[in-house]
Amino acid sequence: MQTHSEGPVAISRSRLAGKHVLITGATGGIGRALVAAFSDAQARTITGVVSKGDARFAEGIVRPETLDITDEDAVAAAAGRLGPDVDILINNAGVNGNARFVGTEEDVARHEMEVNYFGTLRMIRAFVPFMQRRGSGTIVNIMSIGSHMCYPTMGSYCASKAALHALTQALRAEISRFGIKIVGVFPPAVDTQMTSHLSIPKIPPAQVAAEVVTGILEGRDDIFVGEASKLYDEFRRDPKLVEQKLAARIA
Repeated sequence: MQTHSEGPVAISRSRLAGKHVLITGATGGIGRALVAAFSDAQARTITGVVSKGDARFAEGIVRPETLDITDEDAVAAAAGRLGPDVDILINNAGVNGNARFVGTEEDVARHEMEVNYFGTLRMIRAFVPFMQRRGSGTIVNIMSIGSHMCYPTMGSYCASKAALHALTQALRAEISRFGIKIVGVFPPAVDTQMTSHLSIPKIPPAQVAAEVVTGILEGRDDIFVGEASKLYDEFRRDPKLVEQKLAARIA
């Protein structure tokens, strides 16, 4: 006989059993946490997208797929191989140049947009047709609370994530009728290599991964992780006040 604590959790998590999950940026802090979380949720197969030269995962945990998401031909080829089997596409790959708009080389902002926005768009365009034909699928875009409010010390990063947020909203209107779920994830600062130079409160990557799994199981459109929920509520109440508070950090 099942105990009360085992029943709902086991039944809920079993909904991910047998699913094929594809995770971009899989060797980063959040990526590795996502691999572990979906492995615990009994996903059938986890394909981790890695860049050339990245460390490989232990055999049996994840199947590595070397792929540059800024390469259109490479993405199309990967979709041809993997697309028919992918149930959940998690667009986690991202870069942050920690750059301001003035006094910074334009290439920094261009690279952020190419990876964070166009790279994600490229993955979605390549894999959506397979989900449409199957009539089911889930696309998860890992963004940032900076998608809603701009941190001026990393303005171009926030701009790329804001573009991805707009893409996420538009996708729901375009393809949800085909049985495809679109999920946006908005964490605050996460304790990864990307934020190692920042002396601010950070949450562990495992918290992001756990809330992604829970949010998918609960059927949520938007997942505000940890402190991000409070920040978003504050932003909705008084966006100009939040803008002024964040602008003060420049000084």
